Amino acid sequence: MERMVALAQAEAAQAVSDARENAARLLADARRSAETTVSEAQVQATATTAAARAEAERLVAEGQAEADEIRRRARSDAEALTRETQQATNDERRRAEHDARVAVATAEEKAREVIEDARAEADRTQARARTMLEEAETIRAQALDEAEETRRRAQADADEKIAAASAHAESLVAEATAEVARVRAEAERSTRELVQRRDQIAVQLEALRRSLGLQVGAASAGGTQGAGSADAHAARADSGHDEGNQA
Repeated sequence: MERMVALAQAEAAQAVSDARENAARLLADARRSAETTVSEAQVQATATTAAARAEAERLVAEGQAEADEIRRRARSDAEALTRETQQATNDERRRAEHDARVAVATAEEKAREVIEDARAEADRTQARARTMLEEAETIRAQALDEAEETRRRAQADADEKIAAASAHAESLVAEATAEVARVRAEAERSTRELVQRRDQIAVQLEALRRSLGLQVGAASAGGTQGAGSADAHAARADSGHDEGNQA
């Protein structure tokens, strides 16, 4: 019985241990996947932002350089003109400055658009990372639930096996107790019969001794009557012995 209970407990403990190891492995995999996803998303977002910032700075620098070049050419043209064409030169300079301002504004607008696009892409990347992290958390929760369900089932199975083993053991003990009681009762009955038989034999022996004693006394007195009486006593003794054997 103890061996059956021990085996059931060992099977239950092994099932619970396997369930816990499975849950721990699933949880570790989910956590590693989530951490990897978040790390990759952060790296991608950082790289995208850095690239956008570099592109914006390049565009601004190009616009500024273009504006400086336009200003330089405008000044050179203005200095080359004569006073007679001063008004035309002024108009040209104003147009050049206007063009330079437009170029700078265009470059700045492009830079802002690039930065906004980079920020939007970074936001989308972070949103995807959050979604993946939520999925990882969901997977982890499911793994924990499955592990708990597995542990519960294993515990229930172990309890059932232990209960069955205990019931079987109790049944065996009850059967053994009943068998011992039956054997004891039979032994006591046999003992009583033997004692009864012994007492009967003792009575028969005592009767035989008395009969033999009487026969010896009659023989010493002599006569045919004594012999006949001895025969009668012997017949009675034999009859009593036979009855004792039959009993």
